[in-house]
Amino acid sequence: RSAAIVARATDSAESSLAEAGQGLALLAGLEGDTSSARGLELRESLLSIVASASFDVGDYAGALKGFEEIAALRSQRLGPKHSGIASSLANLATIQYKMGKVDDANATLSHAKELLGSPDASKSVLARCLNLQGLILNRLGNAEEAASTYREAISVQIEVYGDAHRMVWSSKNNLANVLVELEQWDEAMALQEAQITWATKSIGKDSAQAITAYINLANTLSIGGETEEEFLRATELIEQVLPLMKLDDRRRINVYSVLGQTTFRLAKSRESVDAYNQALEVAAQTENVRGSLVAYLYSRRAESYWQAGDKKRALKDAEQAAKRYRTMPEKAEALKELEDWVAERR
Repeated sequence: RSAAIVARATDSAESSLAEAGQGLALLAGLEGDTSSARGLELRESLLSIVASASFDVGDYAGALKGFEEIAALRSQRLGPKHSGIASSLANLATIQYKMGKVDDANATLSHAKELLGSPDASKSVLARCLNLQGLILNRLGNAEEAASTYREAISVQIEVYGDAHRMVWSSKNNLANVLVELEQWDEAMALQEAQITWATKSIGKDSAQAITAYINLANTLSIGGETEEEFLRATELIEQVLPLMKLDDRRRINVYSVLGQTTFRLAKSRESVDAYNQALEVAAQTENVRGSLVAYLYSRRAESYWQAGDKKRALKDAEQAAKRYRTMPEKAEALKELEDWVAERR
């Protein structure tokens, strides 16, 4: 176990897995009662290393098996209703979510929250469960419930860490994203403005957190804004980010997409087309870009072409977007909106 811990501390997940596996084999071969409290605790510790290291190397199935056994062992050692089981369930839910088992993850977190109802339960584990459940609820399409859960997470996090902690602001960022989906523009923008202030003062104006905050606010202004002043503010934010070409490709796609939307709202159709051209160019050179994102970019460029008076290119882009959406059953609503848009213009 000690060798596995050392290996994990030095970021060697493979060595950590090997050492922990050897420890489990030795433990299984011991004579005597390995189901004693000490035996269970030692096995749990080794399994925790195995599960975490498996997660690090992308072996989610191995991690899932490990965390399931840890939760069972902890229940056996502490009792089935002990709040100490909740942290194991939080780990288990994280793996389930990563594996796409969203309903299972939501049920696991609900169980964890039940165990965390006692006065002596860990508030930090509760905050973690709430934040993850907010993410899952939003993924399940329950945006209103997700927003409520994020608010609860933020309240608990402030109690545990103080209102300037990164985890608090991460949850506030998640809440703002949900509020954008709910079209609660004013509160979303206020949270994102505050995020910029926090990130630039606490970490630095060129930090990843600040850049994300600039992009998020610009996106919200470009979608939910109503005045020229708001659209110009969005453009200004993007101009602050564009020189930072250390951005990863997906973020560059996002930046150009937001710039395309903002210039479209300002009726600068040619600039909007250019921005979407750059977004699509980066997407074409980037591995594993979601087809839905490419379809979205084509649909947005179609609108910009139409605004510019280039109807032929607009309809061609709309067909490119529709062709991709037709392969995605979950995008049926987006496809219907696009087909209606085309029908109105033919």
